[in-house]
Amino acid sequence: DEFNFGSVFIGGSSKLPFTLTNTTPVPATVTLDLRSHPELQLVIAKDAWSPQEYESCPLQRIGLNEEPAGRSGPGSLANSRRNSRRMSSMSFGFGSVEGSMFHMQLNPSKELQLQMTYRPTQAVQQDIELVLNTLTNGVGSVPPIRRVVCAQGIQPRLVISKTTIDFGTNVVIRSNQIKAPYSVEIYLTSTDDEGGEPMSVSFGEAVSTAGASDSISGVFTMEPASLLLNARERTSCTLKFCPRDGRLYEATIPVYLDGDRSSAYLVLEVTGVGQYPRLTFNVRECVLPPVPLGVRSTATFHIINNGYDNLELKYRLPADESHVPMQIEFPEGNLIGIAKQKLPVNVFFSASKPVSFTANIDFMDEDGKRYSVPVTGTSDNCLLTHQAFLQANSKKLLVDALDGAPVRLEEEPPTPYELPGPTSALGPTSPCKNICRYLNATTSRGPFDQIHQQLVSSRGKLAMEIVEMLSGKAVPGKVSKLSSNKKDAAEQLLAMFDSLLVFLKSHGALLNAVKPEMLLEFDDFCRILNSRSNKASSPEELEALDMWADVEDTFDIVSVQAWNMVLLQTFKVFVLGRVTLKAFRTLPGNEALSNLLLPDSTVLGSNLYNVSESVLLSWMTAHYKREFGEKAKRVVNFDEDLRSGTVVFSLLSGYWPSLSSKRSVLRNPPIMPQDFMDNNEMIVRLLAEMGLPYDITAQELCEADARELVVFILYLYQTLPQFVPRTTIDFTCKLGETATKDLELSNPSKKAISYTARLEGHRDFSVDATLVRIEAKGSVRFPIRCTPTTSVQQEARLVLMSRRDGGAHAATLVFLLQCRVNTRAPLKRVRTEG
Repeated sequence: DEFNFGSVFIGGSSKLPFTLTNTTPVPATVTLDLRSHPELQLVIAKDAWSPQEYESCPLQRIGLNEEPAGRSGPGSLANSRRNSRRMSSMSFGFGSVEGSMFHMQLNPSKELQLQMTYRPTQAVQQDIELVLNTLTNGVGSVPPIRRVVCAQGIQPRLVISKTTIDFGTNVVIRSNQIKAPYSVEIYLTSTDDEGGEPMSVSFGEAVSTAGASDSISGVFTMEPASLLLNARERTSCTLKFCPRDGRLYEATIPVYLDGDRSSAYLVLEVTGVGQYPRLTFNVRECVLPPVPLGVRSTATFHIINNGYDNLELKYRLPADESHVPMQIEFPEGNLIGIAKQKLPVNVFFSASKPVSFTANIDFMDEDGKRYSVPVTGTSDNCLLTHQAFLQANSKKLLVDALDGAPVRLEEEPPTPYELPGPTSALGPTSPCKNICRYLNATTSRGPFDQIHQQLVSSRGKLAMEIVEMLSGKAVPGKVSKLSSNKKDAAEQLLAMFDSLLVFLKSHGALLNAVKPEMLLEFDDFCRILNSRSNKASSPEELEALDMWADVEDTFDIVSVQAWNMVLLQTFKVFVLGRVTLKAFRTLPGNEALSNLLLPDSTVLGSNLYNVSESVLLSWMTAHYKREFGEKAKRVVNFDEDLRSGTVVFSLLSGYWPSLSSKRSVLRNPPIMPQDFMDNNEMIVRLLAEMGLPYDITAQELCEADARELVVFILYLYQTLPQFVPRTTIDFTCKLGETATKDLELSNPSKKAISYTARLEGHRDFSVDATLVRIEAKGSVRFPIRCTPTTSVQQEARLVLMSRRDGGAHAATLVFLLQCRVNTRAPLKRVRTEG
């Protein structure tokens, strides 16, 4: 029940085995708080655990100012992972001047073999109680395990200022180089009483902790190798590190006194990493902010020197300049070395066609060794892609809309445009509300209210359903069943999200800045990085993983941005992309607008809006002119021109003529803020009267966010033409007599369809039911009655709107009802005989 270290010299160390056994059939987490005892540490050997059994190192160290490992706060994963690597390497440099909290994970019915190290700092007898607590996640309780540590720190004859030395990472010194080794000064102090014989101190050869097969001759040396030290004398010696290869070195150096080499009096524990000269970068990936076509995007990253004395950098850009039109410059020259350890590089990019790319820029040293940094850029003429750029320059956009010409943004204004931050390439930090409303209004899959949480918690299932629903195509790589092993399941999800991104990109989605790791849940993200760190075989690979620290520290935000961009680009290619110039020419209701439609030249060639958005602008302009005549101007944007509500009113009245009578109520033009609010409140009421299930507010219409409103206008573009009557049903009957006609409705789908029926128009028309249900592959007859009360021809509209009751979603059906009276029915019939 106790750990007895016995007597240990100050500056020395002693180790005892520390084994935990889990006798239960469930995993266990045990904590040990040693924050008030920095002289005690736990370590784990590399071969004491396997990545096949544990997702990450089962021993986690949390310092005084750190949070426990796991989903505890920003940066906790990065700290935990780095600490795990240090502990699993059994590195002597892991010793800390501060105490630590330790978390230990134990698999069911398994044991975990650790070591406890005692490193005294003062000459005292210590009896320390260890309290090991088992975390139960709130289910039941387990009494703590208590053990005692007995140890005594004693004053040695020889005090060494440092007994654990970590040289860190240093450039390899080749055998043909004339270069001084890396060195650390160590001070030796004799505590012998005065008057005695001088103390003889000698240092043995460094011995690798990896075993005798690991030859490290000449890597660690002490100068001098031996010396005489008088009583109470203090002197110094030099520990030198001369790495010959790019690898980790760990060794012990025995210290002998008075020629007794039978056992070491003290042991120095030394570690260091050799690294060949190389270049690194301050970013994992250089991301250029998305910009409209023709506008130049720029970004800056830094090259960091690691070991080159003087190097003139050479570089190579991607060969395919047509698809990757990228340039770079060195604002401070291209020389890097001892005098210039950090060198900035500016990257420039612009494109005349929509493109998203990730390509490497290669930098070469004099021997042709290559160092690559990936660069991602996006240029597009779509609001769903470059909205962040428009918001950053909302007050100084120079836009032209000449007669007969498309809307164009000036590419090189007198005052350069401001670029949003590089994180804007990942997507907006808040979801597009109108995409959720669009899905709610047009599909039966919802409701979509917390779209990001729904996407993440469904672990890819909902995302696949949305993409397949909107595209009408099967997404390859879909996982039908996840593995019960959490690490394997994370790998499956990563591969599925990678396939999803490839599928979307192949259909025109600009998603190069989004990585599949960003679409995972945080715990799965941790598992992926832990798995990669376990497989890493070099310090360079571990450093590459550390470059994910910016994503780890802000994962909540990055995940929201990445999923928002996936949704926006999915909507862009599969929903907005269906709006074409060819389809616009045959849009129901355009027959009455033939003289008001803008020429095709206004739709093609914009660097700010794609063809689909330009078609929507042309559609709005035509209806605006139809409703307001000469007062109407050309609609050239999706924010300011829609803020007043008059354009949206024109669209509604264009497909529901009876609304034109409400035009007199509009504030046109609106002047005061309340005028805008009154107009848009009327728009919301009209949407409800028409039965459109689109939950937008007047305040949102007043705020007029371009990205939100382009989705709203697209919904109207797809929905309002359904209010054009499919056909006319004529009733020819006598005055006062009831005529009935049956409307046959069929359902070709595999799900039942329900409609809500309502009549708009003259009261002479009536229906027996307000709800129509058509079973799958079935048909029904829906009777319509007309009882004319006047000889004047009357009209009405029968509107059948699909109900959201779990069945299939169907388009709105509208039929024009007309009544013609050809004669009057007799008021009374009299029959006579004779």
